[in-house]
Amino acid sequence: MIAPTGLLTLFLGALASGQEREEAGVIFGTTKISRDAYQTARSRVLGHERYALLMQLCEQFQFATTLEFLISFVLRQVRDLDKGEAIKKTWRTLILLHRCAEKGIRPTAEDTRGERDAFLRLLRKEGQEAAPAAEAATFLGIPERNLDSFLQEALSIRRLLDDAVRGEFASVRECYEELWNEHAFGRVRFASFDPRDYAKDLLPPTDKEI
Repeated sequence: MIAPTGLLTLFLGALASGQEREEAGVIFGTTKISRDAYQTARSRVLGHERYALLMQLCEQFQFATTLEFLISFVLRQVRDLDKGEAIKKTWRTLILLHRCAEKGIRPTAEDTRGERDAFLRLLRKEGQEAAPAAEAATFLGIPERNLDSFLQEALSIRRLLDDAVRGEFASVRECYEELWNEHAFGRVRFASFDPRDYAKDLLPPTDKEI
């Protein structure tokens, strides 16, 4: 009976390992993130980086340069992320979206349509009223079918940070610092990181860098 018992133990261990792999990690101590949720966020991380940078630049330099230049700058600055950066930024996005859910920040379908219309107008070329949805999806690096759900996420994160800046925080940097304060790292199966490492990434480029 030694051999069958050993095989049974091995089988159960492999099964347990397979079940564990369905969970990508845990944030805020108790919130489990499934592999599907992680992979969805991972596929959108480049888009969130480009979207956030473009919104910052438009706010700061809307009268100093053309939109075409800002869009071109974003595409040059935010290229394919290396694996380590992509993993870290994916977990950052998941943590922010979790905080949005905690605070009840979820744009309505009407809000999302408005954001979509505004974003397409932002990306339009000369002679266009709005850019085609396919071009916006290409800019974000996502399938066109996911454009609305992506923009709903992006708008949620913008509102979270805007609410913080308008409230007790003096800057977006301080907002992120406060958001990470209670939980300095994410316990995940793919990576462990200190989100404070990304404070430096939150500052928009200087005039010289542009």
